[in-house]
Amino acid sequence: MKHNLFKSEFVRNASVLSFGSLVAQLVPFLAYPLIGRLYSPTQAAILASFTSVVSIIQVVSTGKYEGAILLAKNNIEAANVAILSALICGCVCLGVGIPLLFFPGYFNTLLKTNVGNLIMLIPLSVFSISVFEIYNEWCVRRKTYKKLAANKISNAVTVNGGKVGFAYTPLSGAGLVLGDVFGRLATCLICITRAWLSDKFFFKQVSIKGIKQIVKTYSSFPKYIVPSQLLNTLGASLPILILNTFYESEDVGLFSMALAIMYVPISIIARSFRDVFRRKVRDAQEASSRIIPAMSQIFKKTTLLSIVVACVGVYFLPVIFSFFLGDRWTMSGVFAQIMTPFIVANFISTCIDGILIIAGKFKHIFIWQMLFCICAILPLFIGGYSGLSFTTTIWLYTAFRMIPELALILLSFYFAKRMDLKEI
Repeated sequence: MKHNLFKSEFVRNASVLSFGSLVAQLVPFLAYPLIGRLYSPTQAAILASFTSVVSIIQVVSTGKYEGAILLAKNNIEAANVAILSALICGCVCLGVGIPLLFFPGYFNTLLKTNVGNLIMLIPLSVFSISVFEIYNEWCVRRKTYKKLAANKISNAVTVNGGKVGFAYTPLSGAGLVLGDVFGRLATCLICITRAWLSDKFFFKQVSIKGIKQIVKTYSSFPKYIVPSQLLNTLGASLPILILNTFYESEDVGLFSMALAIMYVPISIIARSFRDVFRRKVRDAQEASSRIIPAMSQIFKKTTLLSIVVACVGVYFLPVIFSFFLGDRWTMSGVFAQIMTPFIVANFISTCIDGILIIAGKFKHIFIWQMLFCICAILPLFIGGYSGLSFTTTIWLYTAFRMIPELALILLSFYFAKRMDLKEI
């Protein structure tokens, strides 16, 4: 009975998040045909370079303390964690923003970007994304999955609406970046408003003493999670900057669009399953229940789903990209075909990867992130310095990216089994 209830509640909550994520991803799908025709692959490459730098800074901007929101002993302590995360982020953004404001050209050259003066907007984007992530963690803790789903939808609407809207202004040349930045800022303000209106009681209890205690209690997060997540983000973000060094901006733009669209299934389903699964693992720990049965179930279902969808759709990807985005994006569909194997593996691993954090295996996470970073960067340097064609380099990139994804799946099951055996 309890096991059935566990499954039922998991599926129900995951369905709420998946539905919200599905609606949220329908927005960019509706916007992509317009964006593909309003902007060129070169402009897409500019946005990819901008977001790559933003992602690298954002991962260290909060000290990753927001990860402790779920683990906090009570809601007041969790509120202290949330405010601490936001305060650290504000200081980091200020520290980054001042030099970017005065020396944009120098940092464009240093970081191998092609975004020009738009680089000065990076701190604003970093802060907005961080607040979004903090609020998401807060919703997971409070089990307000409907609010979490609504948050994803509002983010999709503001960001993609901004991109389309700026295309019809005199600033259309920078419209993709401006739409992304100001769309995320709007989402940030929505998150702050929702959190205050629904849970201001807890946030009013935040104190300097409480924040200082949080810094000590959860010091392992900046010590272990930040380096690990930084490696992960470098592995995800540096490929665009590296490819910009060796290949034409148009090819990089086509690749970045393919990557963005292929990650949509992960955003729709995998991350929703992971958010609910993390909460259920914590509940299982508190109730001294086993984790492996539920984990095996979600693994089997996600593996079957992803493989079936991939096998059916991979052949049609060039046609799909051409139809939705316009003829000049057909090559993005070819790149998407090449990347399908590691996207499938990433989809599966994302559903269950939260187990390592809950098990407290920060050193193992760090080692895995090193593997991921090496496998994401090394093939691009090999391809670039060897003079391989862009397409061949993407094939090499896909082969290397399979290695860490499969390793993560094995690690997740290994530590889940040890948790069930009370060895952790």
